[in-house]
Amino acid sequence: SHVTLQTKMVVFWILLGWIACVVTAIALGLLLLRLLRVSLGRLEAICLGFVAGSAVLSCAVFAVAALGIARKGVFLSWSVLALAASLYFWRWLLPAVPSPGARIAIGWKLLFAAAILAYGNLYFHQALSPEMSSDGMMYHLGLVNLFNRAHGLVRYVDIYTGFPDGVEMLY
Repeated sequence: SHVTLQTKMVVFWILLGWIACVVTAIALGLLLLRLLRVSLGRLEAICLGFVAGSAVLSCAVFAVAALGIARKGVFLSWSVLALAASLYFWRWLLPAVPSPGARIAIGWKLLFAAAILAYGNLYFHQALSPEMSSDGMMYHLGLVNLFNRAHGLVRYVDIYTGFPDGVEMLY
């Protein structure tokens, strides 16, 4: 199939945005875990750091949106600062204790890697596919688009106002 340059650029920016979000979440989570002096192995610190950092990043995005200053420059500077800080403080952020994953049998590691790759491939293709449902296009992504154009949270009143917003409203 013929893929245009414009489509390739859209995919590039989507993936770059994903990478920036993941790097920022991991850096914030590692910093939080280190500041809280939580004793973890390296692999545990990275995994739990991503989860904790996602919560911190979500709260920060909400605060910026509530202030009405949600702009590309703000989010880009967060990602650049988080990446720079994680590179500079890498040895300080990661614990010196190796992960206990080295004691896991190679067969289990291969099985786990195969499951992650299979699910990751499926999820990756699903995430990059366009939204086709009317509910997704008009309600969920419509609200995200409204907030994006307003550079923050706005009050809206319609038939859907009483419904809780979905997880996509976090980012």
